[in-house]
Amino acid sequence: MPGVAASLVATLPRQTKPVTRFVAERVGERAAVRIGADESYGNLAFDLPGAEVSRLLHGSWRTRLPNSATALRSKAGDDTPAKVCLSFDLPLEQVPFGERTLLRLFRVNAGENLPAATLCWVSGRVEARGALLDSPFTRRVRTIVLRNAADLRFEP
Repeated sequence: MPGVAASLVATLPRQTKPVTRFVAERVGERAAVRIGADESYGNLAFDLPGAEVSRLLHGSWRTRLPNSATALRSKAGDDTPAKVCLSFDLPLEQVPFGERTLLRLFRVNAGENLPAATLCWVSGRVEARGALLDSPFTRRVRTIVLRNAADLRFEP
């Protein structure tokens, strides 16, 4: 990613699952990341402090296998074959009081400066294309369904 100074693999506090694997490679002329996940968790995170951010985000992904358990409105079904997220740091006074209080508690518990807001684009299963959903974990994360299982073409 041009202009990105650093990336890291971020996990959950006290994570017990294996960490998702990320490998840089090329697909034809395009730079790509191969993601290997088998009951694992991890995020490839890029920190862009003070960077000017474009108003347009574009990219593509493909998956080999669908996740038949994806159900984006439930905690148990929040796992998707692919998810791209942007996290935003907002001044805490711009976050509603209840969410601000929870965010402070989460930040202390995690020992990390967790983002104030996150927007994710996903491949869903039965959810309608274009649906905007609250995360079942927190209202600070919103999800936009780009495609669903009927739209997916799975690669061997």
